[in-house]
Amino acid sequence: MKTFFSSISNREYASAFLIVTLLLYCIIKNTDVIKCLLRVLRLLFFSKLTILYLIPTLYLIAVTYLMYICNFWDNTLLKDSIFSIVGCLFLFGKAIGTDNFNKIYKESIVGYISTIYFLEFFVNFYDFNFFVEVGLVAFATLLCATSTYMEYSKEETQNVKEAKQLLNGIQMFIGTFIILHSIYCALKAPTQLFTMHSLQILLLPIIYTLVLYPICFVIYVYAKYETILTSMYVVRDNLNKKIIL
Repeated sequence: MKTFFSSISNREYASAFLIVTLLLYCIIKNTDVIKCLLRVLRLLFFSKLTILYLIPTLYLIAVTYLMYICNFWDNTLLKDSIFSIVGCLFLFGKAIGTDNFNKIYKESIVGYISTIYFLEFFVNFYDFNFFVEVGLVAFATLLCATSTYMEYSKEETQNVKEAKQLLNGIQMFIGTFIILHSIYCALKAPTQLFTMHSLQILLLPIIYTLVLYPICFVIYVYAKYETILTSMYVVRDNLNKKIIL
């Protein structure tokens, strides 16, 4: 357990702190939030969705154990494995609920070999102290939320356009600052980045995504089969009613 907590970065601690703080604030302001949370938890753990998501979860846990046997996985990768598995479950839900299964899965896999993925890994490898991260994450989240709101806003006045440019400029400045900080840390201690452990962290999401494909495809085909079968039953019942009439 000590290894698990030590593997969590200050940025992740800061994100968790802000989420819990916001959640507590919402609960204090409105007690109905607790009821909504209980409904979500009931839906996740005590419904048909539980069985649906339990299958890929157990499958990925078995894959993790197999990597452990092959000496590719150890306890220091527990946190990254949990994040990767949760990410795969989101992909699983998105993929089986669409008509473009192969397209979505292909985009996900291609995303892991893109420059952005490696840049995100590099940037997230280095962080600031906890208090700086709290301020940085809070400000960046507020900035992105405001930028997204203005992006979808129907107003196109001169003030709105200038505000959008300002927000984009601030985002670019923060992004450049974080990248430069990561480059400085990498040059200062390159041995921390170029290790077997770093390679394992980098490859874990890719491995989980690739090995999950067969399970996703089988459940996707089964879901489509159930949909077609249900439609056929509806058509048959309608025909029987017409014959009786």
